[in-house]
Amino acid sequence: MKKLIIITIICLFGGIVVVQSSVAQQKLNFATLDKFAPFTWSEGKQAKGIDVDILKELCKRVNVNCQISFMPWKRVMHYTQTGKTDGGFAGFKTPEREAFAHFLDLPFHYSKYQIFVKKGHEFPYTTTQDLYGKRLGKNRGFNLGKELVEATTAKKLFFDEARDASANISKLMKDRIQGYVGNYHEIRIALKKMGLSHQVVPLLKPIRKPRGAFLLISKNAKIANKTTLIDKMNLALKQMHEDGTINKISSKYLD
Repeated sequence: MKKLIIITIICLFGGIVVVQSSVAQQKLNFATLDKFAPFTWSEGKQAKGIDVDILKELCKRVNVNCQISFMPWKRVMHYTQTGKTDGGFAGFKTPEREAFAHFLDLPFHYSKYQIFVKKGHEFPYTTTQDLYGKRLGKNRGFNLGKELVEATTAKKLFFDEARDASANISKLMKDRIQGYVGNYHEIRIALKKMGLSHQVVPLLKPIRKPRGAFLLISKNAKIANKTTLIDKMNLALKQMHEDGTINKISSKYLD
């Protein structure tokens, strides 16, 4: 009788173990850019920003344990391409990136890119030709669009790269570049921190229409039930846009 009871208890606990393992959270690793406030940055061991909070809420809704690593943007894309990380965020959708990554249907945020110059040094800008002969700054690894890339390749204009907004702004203030092309919100926040909000101003015309920045899922990453997971993430992100969660998160950092 005692033996029967012991066997029953063992079977019972064995069953519990099986059930627990079947509902264990899936773990995913995502890479993103550091020092890109208000979207992504780290303070100590804490990940912060609009896109970080969106990813955390998204993972919570689809019951996935998501870990975030910070690295230079070129490495984010390389790791996503090779499957060394499960995905990256938040990037523009391009044919080159679509070859190695799945993009969620909706963006985390929309990026507005403008040219910032020292106050009193504004110049007319309506087309890329107005930039010919100028030396401009941009963040390392950032793609500013086909037209600017082609003009740079043809040596009609010149770009200096720096690690982040503060480095580019410092170069601008030292007249090493004539303008800094980057994300409007990132630059405004950096200027405020540096006490230069009234000394550096954006030209009125953006370099292009606001563009969506998305979560990428690596095609080479070994993710269980990848297609099903992407479908769930798309549905959850759509609900976050519709129920006001995205606006609420953005407002916390932008207002």
